[in-house]
Order: sequence, then structure tokens, then C-alpha cells
Amino acid sequence: MTYIQEPDHAQLESIANQVGLQKLEAAFRTNTFVYGTMGKGSLIVSGIKRWLSRPRRSDWEVMLGEGASAACRSPTEEAKFQARRAERPQPVQVPHRARPDGVRGRDMGATSGRANHRENTPNEFRELLNREVNLFDPGRRANYWIDSGCQMMDLYYGETGTNVHEKRIPAIAEFVHCAMQFSVPFEMKKSGRETYMEHFNTSIEGYDPNTPSVKQYRGLTATKEMSRIIRWGISRFGGTLIFEGRELYYSQVFANMERCGDTDLEARELFKYFTPGRSTVAFGKGKIIFYWSGKETVPTKVHFLTNWTWHNNETHGANNIAAATFLRENKLLPIWNNFDIAPKKLSHFDQETIWSHLRQLSGSI
Repeated sequence: MTYIQEPDHAQLESIANQVGLQKLEAAFRTNTFVYGTMGKGSLIVSGIKRWLSRPRRSDWEVMLGEGASAACRSPTEEAKFQARRAERPQPVQVPHRARPDGVRGRDMGATSGRANHRENTPNEFRELLNREVNLFDPGRRANYWIDSGCQMMDLYYGETGTNVHEKRIPAIAEFVHCAMQFSVPFEMKKSGRETYMEHFNTSIEGYDPNTPSVKQYRGLTATKEMSRIIRWGISRFGGTLIFEGRELYYSQVFANMERCGDTDLEARELFKYFTPGRSTVAFGKGKIIFYWSGKETVPTKVHFLTNWTWHNNETHGANNIAAATFLRENKLLPIWNNFDIAPKKLSHFDQETIWSHLRQLSGSI
């Protein structure tokens, strides 16, 4: 078997057979799921948020949507995307200044030794960190992914006062419903939230730690169980899972803390499949792609440390940066070692210098 072996694998396989293996395989393999965080507050929160992002590299890249997954664009959107790209102004080609020894201008630094020279100053570190980790870029929002045709776990639980659950893939929605062992008949027009509350005869939300569902789902809340079932489906039938990781508080992922929310648990489970230097990894018959601010990115420890601790719902501020985590790396979960220390463009800083600069940025010297 190449896919995830869950404790209830045989039961999930039996339910998949009942729903229909062929239609489930077609549904999972042709759709992209987005997990992680889409703006402050995770989940959908107070309705679907508008995508309000600052320019990343240029206004053209924002307008073109570069960095978004092509799998999330419809044929019409893709045609518009390519048309706009064709209109993009081309950079002026500046001829290299020739030297008597034949070395081209771009290569002068390598000859003189300047290319490898770095001052390793705090300002240089901060500038590179901002560029590589996008500290001030809010990234993609939930409605961007949904409007692009992607699926989100949130659609399968639903949001009170909205009809976002109607954007679910019917075959997958039916499979999740049956795997949750709901006694209420499946209806596309009824959200997972409504069905859950009717089944358990409760008004407690399915993501609340006090939900009565923890007794049925081996200690998991209803939303965590839905997420687990969907992950199993992607691994079993194929498909793509994008994990947007910019706004997690990573102490809740890597440190063995009591609090472990839905997204924290998803990260813990998915990070088991990562290896250093990889942004895309195999996930059974499917694959996982790590995104940061709406762009495929190789995750590193520096990414995680810039948003380590919770502080007033802020992200990537001085109070969020880890100050001394590196001093207790041996106390973190083993998945911490599945990632490189820093992005390549910060690799000329040695580890101790990186930690020192992070301490300064956090205000803890």
C-alpha cells in the first residue's frame, strides 16, 4: 500500500466502496485542497474574507496572480492570465561592460572575490528576511482560493449564515458524511455543521474542545475528524493538498504543547512527509505543496521562527519571533528536523548569526 494506513483503514475503504471508488478517485485526483491559514483567524471566520494583499515583487505579479497554483485557475481564468502576461513589459536588456581579460561585468565579483563577501549585518539580515519570508505580505485569503475552484476543509464543516458548503465536491462530501457515521441523511444543501449538530443533538461547535464528538472520534473534535478523512482520501486516491503555512503559531506545531488546534494538528501530520529543501512531497498517491503567502515555498526553520508565539492575534511582529527556541531544539517534536535552517539566500549566515539576529528582531538580546 502506498497510501496512509489509518487505524480504521478497513472501515474507510469499505465506506469508499459504498460511495463509489471510481467517482471518488475522479473527485480527489482532479481537485486541489487548501489547508492552513487564510488571513488572521484561520477557518472562514465572520464570512469569507476578501483577498487584500500588498504587492509582492511588483504590481504586475499581483495583477497576474503569479505564485498561485495553476491547478486552481479555471480555463477562462487561465486564458485571461496568459493574455495579461503577454502584455507585461519586458525588461530592458543592458549590455555587459566588457573587460580586457574577457570577463563579463556580471562575473567581475567572482573574479575579485566580492561575490562571496557578506557583511552579515542586522540590516542586511532583516532586508533578506523580509524578502524571503514576506513578513508584511498578508498573502491569499480564503475567498481567493474558493473563487479559483479550490476546495477547503472549511467547506465541509460550513459556516453559519453562509452557503459555502454548497461549493463542496458532492462525491467527497458524501464520503465525509458517511465516514463521520452521521445518522442524519446526506444532503448537499445541508452543511456539515448542521448535520453534526443534529446528529449529536448539541449546539457546541464541532471545533470546540468540549464537543461531544470527541467520545466518538477517538479524542478528535468533529472538524479534526473531517480533516483526517479528507487527508486519507487524498492519500488513497491521489490529488493535491496545498498547505498555506504563513499564519500558524509554530510553537503549537513543533513544541509538545497541550493546545493543538485543527491547523496545528494538520501541520503536525503533514510535516511528517517533508524532507529538507523540498516544497513538494509525495503523500501516498497524492502530493503536498507548501505555500507561504500564496506562493510555493521551501519551508525552513527561519520561516517558522518568525511566527512562533501567539500575541494578540498579531503575526510576524517582534512579539511573535522566537528568541531562544534554538537553545531547546532537542525538546521539539522530531518533525522539526525535517527542514533546513534558512532559505538559500540566507545560507551565507552561519547558524549562530541567524539566531543572534532573530533575538535582536524579537527584542530579546
